[in-house]
Amino acid sequence: MAYSALSRKGDAGPYDLTLCLTPQDCKLLLPAFEKRLKEAEKKFEKYYDIHQGGEATEKQQGLMVKYEDEMDTMRVVVHIAKELIK
Repeated sequence: MAYSALSRKGDAGPYDLTLCLTPQDCKLLLPAFEKRLKEAEKKFEKYYDIHQGGEATEKQQGLMVKYEDEMDTMRVVVHIAKELIK
């Protein structure tokens, strides 16, 4: 059984996505999670290189931060999925 729900960190906090999966669900979805992680890493590296070159626009810097956050999140998701499969 798998389900997702939105929860809050306090009254004024942002919503967090809670996703509950069985080990079988994780096994099935792991390749998709890993693919998304690789895509986020590739996009982050692109914008990071532009940033390191000193020529990043404000939009490109924002995208770099966005993909860094996504990359960090997907690393955790992949790690947890692998732990559940064991």
